Amino acid sequence: MDKVNILLVGATGSGKSSTINALLGTEAATIGHGVAPETMSINRYECENKILWDSPGLGDGKEADQRHSTNIINKLLEIDDNGYYLIDQVVVVIDGSTRDLGTTYKLLETVVIPNIGKNSERLLIAINQADRVQQGRQWNYEENKPEPELEKILEKKVASVKRRLRESTGINAKVVYYSSTSY
Repeated sequence: MDKVNILLVGATGSGKSSTINALLGTEAATIGHGVAPETMSINRYECENKILWDSPGLGDGKEADQRHSTNIINKLLEIDDNGYYLIDQVVVVIDGSTRDLGTTYKLLETVVIPNIGKNSERLLIAINQADRVQQGRQWNYEENKPEPELEKILEKKVASVKRRLRESTGINAKVVYYSSTSY
């Protein structure tokens, strides 16, 4: 069976690398700290039946964004040995602690959707850092999950992202929330 190739994209600091680490159960991907981004090229991580591709975040300046966008587009258009697109799934990681999704929607509108089409089955919107949505309040750190009140807030955030995505792109993609932080 072929491995599933998953490309993670998103704004700088949204948690793409920490998501990869959580999925792999290791500290394979280097996580940026402070204001400087860590991932500067598309990196490959392999585990069992999946290959995870970590991409640089957008939002660090026009020149860097153009360079990173071009590299992401090239990866999205890459063909495997069987003549199919290499990337099976695109996961757009969003920082759940912010309401500013301008960089994310621009990424979707100008990079992702023009290069995968409006096939929403290949697209997953992942709201990361759910534990920070209420500045850490109403998060059950022992079980690493939201308390019921925060769960309601997160469901509203999911609905808002779905609505805004549909309005700006015409796509009705699946939206999930999680925290890649391990406590």
